Amino acid sequence: MPVNTVKVGSSIGLHARPAGIIAEAVVASGVPVTLSVDGGDPVDAGSA
Repeated sequence: MPVNTVKVGSSIGLHARPAGIIAEAVVASGVPVTLSVDGGDPVDAGSA
C-alpha cells in the first residue's frame, strides 16, 4: 500500500474547522488516513 507523509507546519497543530474539513474529505475518499503528533499514536483522520 502506498504511504504518504505530510507535516503540518503549525506548532499548535490543527484547529477544529480544518480538522473537520480533513475528516469529511477522508470519509468521502474511502481511503484510510491517520494523523499523529511526533512520537504519538496514529488516530483515524476520518473522525474529527
